[in-house]
Amino acid sequence: MNTEVSISSATDVLLVLLYAPGISNKEGEPIHGITRLEKLMFLLEKETSFKEIINKNYKFDAYDYGPFSSEIFDDIESLKSAGILNESKSGGHKLEYIDFEENEMNVYETISSSPSIKKYELTPKGIAIGKILFESLSDIQKKEILRIKSEFNSNSMSINKLLSYVYRGYPDFTKKSVIRNQILHSY
Repeated sequence: MNTEVSISSATDVLLVLLYAPGISNKEGEPIHGITRLEKLMFLLEKETSFKEIINKNYKFDAYDYGPFSSEIFDDIESLKSAGILNESKSGGHKLEYIDFEENEMNVYETISSSPSIKKYELTPKGIAIGKILFESLSDIQKKEILRIKSEFNSNSMSINKLLSYVYRGYPDFTKKSVIRNQILHSY
C-alpha cells in the first residue's frame, strides 16, 4: 500500500518548522520563545509558498508584540497532548530578553517574576512525523523552511532584531504593539 504524504495544514507546516535543522544543522533544533515561534510562522506565511496552507488555519492579527495567531497556541496544546511536542522552561535565553533600559522597560517571553522562556522541541515521535513531512516537500519548499529557520532562529538573530525585521517589513501588524517605538528606534 503506497500512501503519499503531503503538507495539508498549518499544523503540518508548524511540525516541519520544528523538525527542520537550523543553524546548528541538527534535525529538530528547538525554538526558544513563543514570540519567536509566532514570528517564524508569520514569516513562513508572508515570505514563502506556504501562504495558502497557513492561511487556511492561522489568522494573524496585530497584537502586543506584533503579528499574533491564537491558533498556534491551540496547535501547540494539541501537539503536546498527542506526545509530539515538548514545551519546557529554559531558564532564560539571552536571545529572548527584550531590554530597553533607557525606557526602564523589560519584557520577558513569559508573564512571570523570573526571566524564563519556553522552549519548543519535538519528541522522538514528533521527529519521526516531522521527518516524513519534511521529506515530502519540494526542493523549493525545503529551501524556504531552512532559510527561515536558519536565518531567524540563529544565535546571531536576537529577538529584538527579529522583531525589527518583522515590524519594518509588515508595519500593519505593529499597530497594537506595546513595544513598537522601542523596537523601531533600537535597530
